[in-house]
Formats: sequence, structure tokens, C-alpha cells
Amino acid sequence: MAASPHVAELQAAVADREQLEIEYYSFSRDEMTTRVVDPLRVFFAFGSWYLAAFCHRADDERLFRVDRVRAIRRTGTHIAAPEPQNDELELGELVYRPRPGDLRVRLRLARGAAWVIESVPHDQVFELDDGSFEVVLPVSGPAFLDRLLLELGPAATVLDPPEIAASVADTAARILGRYGVTVS
Repeated sequence: MAASPHVAELQAAVADREQLEIEYYSFSRDEMTTRVVDPLRVFFAFGSWYLAAFCHRADDERLFRVDRVRAIRRTGTHIAAPEPQNDELELGELVYRPRPGDLRVRLRLARGAAWVIESVPHDQVFELDDGSFEVVLPVSGPAFLDRLLLELGPAATVLDPPEIAASVADTAARILGRYGVTVS
């Protein structure tokens, strides 16, 4: 897989221990942000390049997908050597770390949508008598959930909270409207 044009520049910043300012597209929030980050490591996983960095805006360590970095500016500020990594953390936990304040959504998934249980962090999962599943997902932002539910289509039903079902229905109606389909 070809590396993003930013990979080499990010790797150099990690080696030089230099703080960066990045323009970053947040997929979960569907917005562009400017972030000051202390780069810790660059790695390839799940088919994408990632930058692990301390984000000053979030005041916490974050992972940034390199293909969502739109611009990089070196600040000239040198940073301390990073703390040793916690190798016990699984990569899936690093990509999205659920937080107590994140929205929790309860879904019913058809048997064919069981892949969600393997690929998306969840708090609870119950297999039902008919082979379907009920799962509680922590969600960092509505844009991620909208995309997941649109991908799942009729294989997923939002059980709780009810306002999420209405939000997804509005998103689907907007998409259909773009193609001249009116939903009443």
C-alpha cells in the first residue's frame, strides 16, 4: 500500500521530537480542525497510516489517521521524549477509546450484521433467540453513527435513545432527496 505523502514528514517530526500544527478532518464529527500535537509514533494498521500524538486541544493522547491530515506545519518547538508505550493495549482500543461521557446507543442487529460486534467497540452484546443481536455501542459523534447505520441499512434498528432513530431517518431522507426521492 502506498504511503500518504505526509507519512515521511510525520516520521521525521517523531524522530526530531518536534511539535506540529496539523489541519485535520475529524470523521466522527465531520469537521476540519487545527490541532497542535506532540507526535509520538507513526504506524500502519487496519489498512491505514496513523499518527499517535499528544493533542493539546484534547489535552490527551489521540490517534489521527494520516490520510485525514490536510496540512502540516512544524512549530519549531521541541518536545520531551515520549513515555514508554503500553504494549498491553490492543490496537482496536487505541483507535477509539470510549469515554464515560460518550453517547451509548442500543441497536438490534440482524444475524448478517454480526461483523459490527467484531469491528466496533461495544459495552454489551446479547444474542437473541432468533439469532439476531442486541448491542450497546459507545459513540463519539453522530456522524460516525449515521454512517454506520446507513451502511447497515435494514440490518440494524435503533432501540434507544429514540432521538437517534429520528436523526438517522433525517439523514437518510436528505440523502434520498439529493437523488430526487421524497420521503413523507
